[in-house]
Amino acid sequence: MAGLFLNFFKVNLENDEFDLSNISYSDYESKEDYFELQDNYPDHQFYRVNSRIHYWSKNGSSKLLPLNSIKSRVNSKTEPKIISKIVESCLMNVLVNDERLEVNRKSHSYSWDVLSSNNILKGIKGLAAFNCYNITPRFIRKNDNVILGFTISLRTKFKFLNDRKTLEANGFDTVGLKGDENEIYPNTPAVKRYVEAMGYSAVYESFRKTHFNNQKNYEGIFKFVSWLNSNIIPKVKLPNGSSLKPITFYNIPSTEFNHQILRRPKRYFYSGQEDTKNLKYYNQKVKEYKPASFDEIDSVVQIGVICPKKHEGRTETFLKTVKNRLETELHIKHITFVTKFIEDERLESYASVLYDEELQKSKTVIVVVSEDQKIIPVKQSPYYYCKAKLIGMGIPTQLIRVETVNTGVNSFAMTNLTLNIYAKIGGTAWTIEKEDKLKKEFIIGIGSTTLDDGNHVLGLAQIFDPDGRYLVGDCAPVSTFDNYKENLKTFLKRIIKEEIESASISGSEEFRLIFHIYKSPSSEYELSAVKEVIELFREYSFTFALIHLAYGHNYRLFYGQGTQKVSKGLYLPIDDYEALLNFVPHSNLPLKIRLDGRSTFQDLQYLSQQVYWFSDLSHRSYMPAKRTVTLMYPSLMVALTEKLKEIDGWDFDRLKHINDKLWFI
Repeated sequence: MAGLFLNFFKVNLENDEFDLSNISYSDYESKEDYFELQDNYPDHQFYRVNSRIHYWSKNGSSKLLPLNSIKSRVNSKTEPKIISKIVESCLMNVLVNDERLEVNRKSHSYSWDVLSSNNILKGIKGLAAFNCYNITPRFIRKNDNVILGFTISLRTKFKFLNDRKTLEANGFDTVGLKGDENEIYPNTPAVKRYVEAMGYSAVYESFRKTHFNNQKNYEGIFKFVSWLNSNIIPKVKLPNGSSLKPITFYNIPSTEFNHQILRRPKRYFYSGQEDTKNLKYYNQKVKEYKPASFDEIDSVVQIGVICPKKHEGRTETFLKTVKNRLETELHIKHITFVTKFIEDERLESYASVLYDEELQKSKTVIVVVSEDQKIIPVKQSPYYYCKAKLIGMGIPTQLIRVETVNTGVNSFAMTNLTLNIYAKIGGTAWTIEKEDKLKKEFIIGIGSTTLDDGNHVLGLAQIFDPDGRYLVGDCAPVSTFDNYKENLKTFLKRIIKEEIESASISGSEEFRLIFHIYKSPSSEYELSAVKEVIELFREYSFTFALIHLAYGHNYRLFYGQGTQKVSKGLYLPIDDYEALLNFVPHSNLPLKIRLDGRSTFQDLQYLSQQVYWFSDLSHRSYMPAKRTVTLMYPSLMVALTEKLKEIDGWDFDRLKHINDKLWFI
């Protein structure tokens, strides 16, 4: 059985040298002129590199175009971008002209979707499913060699066979589903509602079980590659008169790729204790060794509760379990509850108790709401109203749904719930080790969320190590790109200045700034802000690293032909600037870590291990997170902040009162 497999397929060329025609970009600088050039010669590919536009026939023709051209010779070693584009354009030209397929280039990317016409979903009237293969061209530099190829992945694409009116006439409620006037988009919520409403749940679940697994995904990719090699590759004609050889693959380790398993960090508890008894579960370890912040939390902690009267008895029983967990597992000596039972679930009823003197003395407040309040607009939401007003008083809140109280919470979920509450009162259940460094190091996470209008809103989170252990520092929303650079610059200036003043650091000290960013770094924002901050502290020495962390890519990892798990912590360098890191053993989608080449600190493995260790810092659950907190925390924080802004009277500056608590988890 095969071992580790990466879905990168190598392109093999008979001849990698091309004599290409090219024209001056200055003659086609406007978008209109450039698009007209492409429209006039649809059989040719035009590709700009700096001041020249190279072009070639996508079908191997040697036809000359009536353009003011010159010739230049390129090969894969000198111009891998151009050669990769040649291979892509000629391959996709054959696929686009295959009438059995629907081929589309994905917007704002370099990848293509190839949709099969064969419906693989049987037994559900009005719904179809098709295999959709994503092809993304890629070239990799390995020492002095350049490897050309494609990543190929597979997903299932659903399609409603009837328009909106027909669906509604058949008794399907389309209210709230995304789409336009004529159709409903077949996203997961729409498909799930359809199969449940029309009585096809069993058929759908059987289909998912059969098709939505790594083994089926692996088999589908190889079946498609075999079809490409047999039916498409022989038809591809390159502009130098040569052909493509069949695309190939290798299991890992190979001459191009190798991997290793990064170790998990040690967790430290009260007084720096480690687990010496090899306890199985993390909550057992906290219970045995006490939380890291054991002597920093008051012996008596008061928690407020706001709950409608009709849920009083069940809520009291539920709170007894919460109290027991906080006292036994997290070692708070005594929990007291201040309960405010309100008349009903109207916003006015919740608001009536918010300024109660007893409630305002609480470390955190539990707000009990019903499930149907999730769809209430933020401005009318009791939960968001309570959260906004109480945060203004420096009091975080914990949401508990009535349905959770009714059904009870399983032991695992209750353990995580009490951990959340502990974090919100300012507690730290554990810290993790760090490797000793010669330089002061700041790690800044930059995450984002997408608003209903499609705009991105950004947030920052600082992770720092004042006592030799990683701890979560303060977080700050950044808002939109309009003020992103200035806010980032202000944030960096403040944390560096505070560190210099608090530690009495001399000018001989060196600093390292490491940025975990949800998008590709740019000269306009991140790089510019960093350079300006470094200039402000010119008497000190700085190095910096900008790394882009993303799941929006086309790499997939399989083990044992998809029948076995990919090890957690598996680290696979693609080249000197890019690596894959696996967080979830059951998933075939790893995290891609891309180091910006303009960084002055370039130890990719060191940076990747740091990213991996930060997943152990999440205090949403005892289990390591599925992604690093440096992106998760600022994303959660800014998403919640944007909602709070909708509450009348909300003041953003009030967040400064609670930046030592994880109020947003």
